Amino acid sequence: MSKTHLVEGAAFPPSYVEFLNHCNSWALSHKRWKDQGVEYSWHSKINWPEAFAKEVVATFQELKSRHSVLVGKLS
Repeated sequence: MSKTHLVEGAAFPPSYVEFLNHCNSWALSHKRWKDQGVEYSWHSKINWPEAFAKEVVATFQELKSRHSVLVGKLS
């Protein structure tokens, strides 16, 4: 959540939003447990987005490719 400026493009891909929802769901439940003793299943109420990892890797590969092209233009 603190590094959303690093997301490529003008909008978040749906799997990124699902990932943030997954993490926030777990974090809120955990905070309630820690602060108030409210029990929970130690799992997020929102499933892990299956497409997230593939999209992150694909974006990383695309950015590394662009980086290589730009570095090549400098030398």
